[in-house]
Amino acid sequence: MASNDSTAEFIQLLTSHQSRLYAYALSLLGNRQQAQDVMQETNLVLWRKADQFQPGTNFAAWMMKVAYYQVLDHRRKLNKQAIFIGDDEFLDKLAEEASDSSEVMEEQRDALRACLEKLPDRQRDLVRRRYSEGA
Repeated sequence: MASNDSTAEFIQLLTSHQSRLYAYALSLLGNRQQAQDVMQETNLVLWRKADQFQPGTNFAAWMMKVAYYQVLDHRRKLNKQAIFIGDDEFLDKLAEEASDSSEVMEEQRDALRACLEKLPDRQRDLVRRRYSEGA
């Protein structure tokens, strides 16, 4: 990364897309621990390749492409441990569908945030408390 501003922008993009990255990995692997492992590996790769990211381009698409290759690598490691995982054609189709649904979910989440912001503070707080984890 060339400057502190571009580093800060990259960190902001990376952190704001973590839930989407996890959901993508989980949809491809079906196992929470494996999805977390792949997410961590993906974050490391993204950080190492941060200077290759072009600001203004689609960060989520780049991130999910890196995650896809990390899932493939993870599956290869599991296959070496003699665990049946399935074929790569199926994974390709699953990855495509997960990517598409991830974009829709992100749009829905943005729309929900906008709606919540229109509520008075008291009502917004009530809705957040009702739907927060463990509530």
